[in-house]
Amino acid sequence: MKVGAVFHFLSETDWLHLAVDAIGPFVSDIVIVAADASWKAGDYAPSNHRAYLRQIKARARIHIVGGKWPSQKEQRQGGLDICKNLGMDYVFTLDCDEIMDRALTEWAIREIHARKPGNISLSCNTYFKFPWYRIEPRESSALTVLTRLTPATRHLGVVALNGRPTDRVTSEEPRTFHDRPFHHFSWVRRSDEQIRKKISNHSCSFPRAWYEEKWVRWNPAMRNFHPIYPTEYARVARVSQSQLPPQALRWAAENGKIPR
Repeated sequence: MKVGAVFHFLSETDWLHLAVDAIGPFVSDIVIVAADASWKAGDYAPSNHRAYLRQIKARARIHIVGGKWPSQKEQRQGGLDICKNLGMDYVFTLDCDEIMDRALTEWAIREIHARKPGNISLSCNTYFKFPWYRIEPRESSALTVLTRLTPATRHLGVVALNGRPTDRVTSEEPRTFHDRPFHHFSWVRRSDEQIRKKISNHSCSFPRAWYEEKWVRWNPAMRNFHPIYPTEYARVARVSQSQLPPQALRWAAENGKIPR
């Protein structure tokens, strides 16, 4: 049984190499689907990312495919099609800032061999500003991170699963949710400018004032600060280094971020 992973790259140079290192020992191949243009008309310069991607491609079993897609949905479908062509039976579908720790990945691999599931959706621990600030309680959404590939596998977008909105659902295969969180460093970047670009390059409708009022002015005492659904980010909790994957500590060291 061939298990691979696919990452969907737009401009996230902070975390992709770390996410690849985390999942790499457990999969046969890794596909990185790299957009040559933003889904929206924004300030996107793919040439700035080519050297970064070349460094990753130098590692074994990594396939980087560039292209232009009109939306996130089409880019994700393109990644799935490439994985099918490589003969994958199952694929981890991940964003560039999502880390599967060793214990969780080993559990998922055991599930594949024991139960042969259709899609597995997981909860996630989301981090804000720094790796040591985690959103609590966890977001209510569930993300499909592992899917069985068939000729009919399609990216369906956002649907409901067990009362939770869940993204990255593929095909009509049975979907099961497990409250086993992976690590999502969605709002952890080395600079404010990268967050501003993240907002401008994505298709969701962020309130215009959120960047200045919430992101720039944020402090650990702030409450209800999710850009779309404020109560989804009710508060943060400080976590210890022992609660973080080693890739988070590497990110902090690479970027000179020292816990205060």
